[in-house]
Amino acid sequence: MLAVYYVVGNMGKKYWSELKFIHLCILVRYHLLKEYNLSYDALFAPLLTELKVLVTRVKGSVGGSVHKFYAALATFPADNLTAHTIAKFQHHFPSK
Repeated sequence: MLAVYYVVGNMGKKYWSELKFIHLCILVRYHLLKEYNLSYDALFAPLLTELKVLVTRVKGSVGGSVHKFYAALATFPADNLTAHTIAKFQHHFPSK
């Protein structure tokens, strides 16, 4: 199972570990990636498109005045196997 979550980074750090502030954006079973021959590039394309929009075009009204808001991907934590697979590194770990 591949699960991708996000938190809003400019919230206080004390909230980052509370479940109600951790949001799920992608959930897929690994076997479906192989069954449908889906690459990680294709899987992450909609998310990356949305992040690009957030970086360039988010405006909002606060107290009657319009402000431009910026967003960015700060970290991409993952377990060893998933991180190596996504980055196209070796993903089998030989024992000594």
